[in-house]
Parts: sequence; structure tokens; C-alpha cells
Amino acid sequence: MGVVGLMTFMSNCPAGYKKVSLHDLGTCTGSAGVRRVAVDTPSLIRKLYTPEAWVQGGQWKEYMAYLSRFLEAFRNAHVHPVFFFDDGISRLKRQKWVQRRLQTGKDITKIFESIKLTGQQPGGKMPTIPTALCTFSKAALRLLGAQVVLCQGECDLEVARYAKETNCIGILSCDTDFLIYDTVPLLSSDKLNIEDMSTIMYSREALCQSLGLAMSDLPVLACLVGNDHVSFDDLQVFRRRCVGNYRGCRGDVIIPAVAGYVSNSLPHSKDGLNGIERSCLPQLPRGWLSDSVAEYLLPGQCSPWIDRSTDHAKPNAESPLCDDAKLMQLVQEKASTGRMFFVHKVLFTGNAEWSNALEDPDEASLPPTAQMYRSVRQHVYALLLGARSVEEASMKPKVKEWMVYHGNSLKEPHLISAVPLSLPGDPLDMYGLWQSEKMSDRKLQAFLACFDVADMFQICTSLQPAHLALCCLLRYCATKVPGVCLADIQALLAQALCLSSMVAEDLADLPGSPVAPRAVHLGSMFVRGLYMLLAVNAACGEPFEQEVLMPWMLFDGKLFQLKYHQAHNGNSPPALLKTEEQLQTFRNLFAMCTSAPAQNNGERETLTT
Repeated sequence: MGVVGLMTFMSNCPAGYKKVSLHDLGTCTGSAGVRRVAVDTPSLIRKLYTPEAWVQGGQWKEYMAYLSRFLEAFRNAHVHPVFFFDDGISRLKRQKWVQRRLQTGKDITKIFESIKLTGQQPGGKMPTIPTALCTFSKAALRLLGAQVVLCQGECDLEVARYAKETNCIGILSCDTDFLIYDTVPLLSSDKLNIEDMSTIMYSREALCQSLGLAMSDLPVLACLVGNDHVSFDDLQVFRRRCVGNYRGCRGDVIIPAVAGYVSNSLPHSKDGLNGIERSCLPQLPRGWLSDSVAEYLLPGQCSPWIDRSTDHAKPNAESPLCDDAKLMQLVQEKASTGRMFFVHKVLFTGNAEWSNALEDPDEASLPPTAQMYRSVRQHVYALLLGARSVEEASMKPKVKEWMVYHGNSLKEPHLISAVPLSLPGDPLDMYGLWQSEKMSDRKLQAFLACFDVADMFQICTSLQPAHLALCCLLRYCATKVPGVCLADIQALLAQALCLSSMVAEDLADLPGSPVAPRAVHLGSMFVRGLYMLLAVNAACGEPFEQEVLMPWMLFDGKLFQLKYHQAHNGNSPPALLKTEEQLQTFRNLFAMCTSAPAQNNGERETLTT
């Protein structure tokens, strides 16, 4: 993440880093007298997820408990963390994003091979995070009282800008790009110890001094060494030439050799970058290198290497999907409160992105989750674009979907059309649903219609909101997803009902059970479904409070594995639940979810046709 090899170089540069305590850093800033630290949350997310079990779909209550302790450590240190999140991938970083997603897909294949061989979660370092962890972390941190900022596009630039303008004590990250920006010091998230709030601080000034570079040269160095904008492989020949001409100490000399070339041989102008482009990067669009350097400049900053200020429009800016100013303003306002993750991305960029999920590429009975929920997304697009009929939908722009799943090369996005909702009464759109406080029934009808379960409206008004949302999702899975069977629905429903009476400590102490690879896939299906519940809820004017749709309310991976084995081994519903009240609720909800008797004969009876 960041500049290739730079962290290793800094670790071998004694003047480039030192151990510090957040208790002692900086002075209070602002009228409230607060010491702030800007947190690059996507790079921290693996450290934040501390539960031992990760492959089963996520230990969400345990995760929430750790986040609470994490925030308490900052409060005790009198430091105010500001958590920044991405809202998508920039054009310049798309190629690198695709490469990483494809590599993660290979890692996931190996994970399932290991599970099938051992029946256990793979040992060692967690190779991939639970499905949708980053998305739900935004809501979790907000719920716990933290300040969360959702950035339009990638968050690096906004983190660097905010940290500099508000005089933060540092940027907490493991991304070496923050050594390239002209901003506050980089504090290592990897080395952070929340027990004493110590970490490692890296010095940008020492980096420049050791390499003989000016601060304005660092963006050029980053691009020529290799980063998320310019592939390391694209400039192999150029770097070999630099190393061949280098007369300094031997060893790992790529960074000092390239720095020497930048300092002594490369004209400090756009012409210098253009020359490298012509000779070494003919396959990239003209101006790519200059655009990549410009990505490191904060608003108002200029560079001798390019001939424009970053106050101009960014070269990687995406075009909004619609021109309805009132709707765009509404979504922007709601996004600032953390309520529009998916909707904001689609409307402001025309893209929809899902990263990897823990899905077994060899599980023939279950499709990838991206395909499972495509029809739901299409209904959401119709609400966002105001496509009230098939004819209107045909004239609306298509959404570019970058969905990661086995078999998708990601060479190009899939262009997906909106599909109008089928509902009686006046046509619906998102703006109308949000503007009216007296449309609770219509909001709920639209919500159910997005999942093609509108017929549930007449029978579900007496349910608790969490149970209604749960039924909606499970009914969709039961009737629309090929391969889902009665025992699957029983297990998902039973674990959700049992979860309500359990705390994080109870879940951590659950006895380990063999990890069923199919249950891992189903867990990803369910958690992705919870994400879609949030997206649909936002598009329909929020008929539900956000919290009832969160995974710590409705899912636990270890608990689901336990219930999955019980249900598929033929256990009757009384054996799956803890109390008579839970059993009665289970029977009522199961009937709504499946439109079938609440029984299981131990066979994998498929509900879909």
C-alpha cells in the first residue's frame, strides 16, 4: 500500500523514525482545545478486527466491543480521532485496485481449499477481512460516538488536507503515501499499542535529507519507484538504468538510485515527466505521469513538475449519474451523517463497487453474492434515477458495476440498467419518498418491492422492525437465490434470534465447531444482504432505523456455523432455540420466510425452482 519499498527504506534509516506516545504529542488546537489525529481507517481496518474467528462471516458483537475499548484508549490519552473512509476508487488507481482484487480472489480460493482439507479456519495472519467489514465499520464507529468522515472517492487526499489544515498531531496509517504528501507526520497504525498509546512516527524531512531531495520532489519519486498510480512493473527498465548509474552504497538501492536521478538528471518541469512517459510509459494515456504527481498536491499547492495548480478540476473526477440538484443535495446531506454509503457512490460517480467476499468458487449450489443481489440493485437504481416505467428506464444512464467475484476479469465494468418497481398506486422515486413524512406505508412497500417480496406487506405490519427486515432478506434468499434450502433458512433465522440474548463474551466462548465451507459462503451471502438492506433503506426514505439492520444485531459467524451443523444434521427447531418464546417467534417468521411448513427432514430441499 503506497510507495513500493518505502517503508522498508525508512525502517533502515535511523533518523527517519522514532517511538512516540500519543499522550505527549502536539498541542491542543481549535477553540475547544482538542488534540486531533486523522485516521486513515481503510489501512487500519485489519488491526481493528481482533476477534480470533474471521472466516465464518464476522464476529460482529465482539468487534463492536473492541471498537469501544479502542475509542476509550484515545479518550484516556486526550486525543480526538477523526476516522476517514473511502467512497470509491479513483481512475488512476483502478488498475491497481483490480490487480489486488484478483490476487485476493486467489487467496480466497486457497482459504477454501484449506477449510475443505482441515475443517478449520486457516491459521496464521488473517489474509482477508470479513465481508463488508469496512462498510459496517463506518456505522459502528458513528454509533459509538466517533467522528466519521465519508470522502467522495479515495480518502488519502482529504486525510492529508484535513490533517494539515487542522494541525493534527499526525496521520494514523500504514500507507506510505502519507510520507509523500506535504502534511503532518505519519504515525504507524501497524505499530500502535493501545495499552500505552505508543507508536512509531516517521519523518518526511529526514527522508528528504537522506535522499538529497526537496519536498516537492517526493511525488515524482513515488511515481517513478512505483505506487498505486504507476505500476511497479511499468518502469522496471527505467529503474534498472538508474541503479546501473548509481555510485552510492550497494544493497537495496532502488529508492536512492531513483532519487539521485530525480535530483541530478531529470529536468524539474513537466517536460522532464513527459520525456519519461514517451520513453518508458508509451502504453499509458498522455499526461498520466503528471496527473499522478498532481494527486499528491493539496489544494492550493503547486509543483515545479506540473504546470497547473490543484485548485483546478481533478483529472480523475467522475461524472454524476443524474442532474437533479435537489436529490443530489439531499444525498450529500444524508451522506455526511453516514446514511447513504451505496446511494452516494452511485449518484455522484455512476459506479457501484463491491470488493471480494468469502465465496467458494467451487460451490456449484450457490451463485456469487454480486449476482444474487443484482435485481435488488437494479430496483434501487430505478428509485435513484426516477425511472418509474420500463420506457423511462430505457432512457436513463446505466450504472457501471465493478463487482468482484470468481470468473469476472474486471477488465471493464458491467453496464447495468434500472428496473422499475412493480407496485400499485402512483409511481415512486427516491426524492419523493424522502420528502414526505406521511408516506411510511409507501416507504415500506417500496422497500419490500425492491426485494420482490411486496406480498409480505399485508402480513408483516405487526412484526418488530428487526424481525421484519430479517424476514424480508431471508424470504428473498429463499425464493430468489438458487441452491438455498430449508435448513439454510432455519440456521440463519435461529442464529439471529439467539443472538439477541447473547453478549460478546458469550459469543467468544462458544465451542468451536468444524468450519463448513458452504456455510462460509452463506455467511457472506447474508452479510452482503444486510448491506443491501441498508442501501434499499436509504433509497426508500428510511422506513427502518439504521441500527436494526446492522450485523451485530442479526449475525454472528461462529453462532451461524453451530446452527448450520445442527439444522443440516436434522435437528428440529426446538433444538435450535434457547427459549419457548424464541421457538414461537421462529415458527412464525420461518413460515413468512419460506411459505412452507416449519419443518426439516434433514434433506437439502431447495426452495427455489
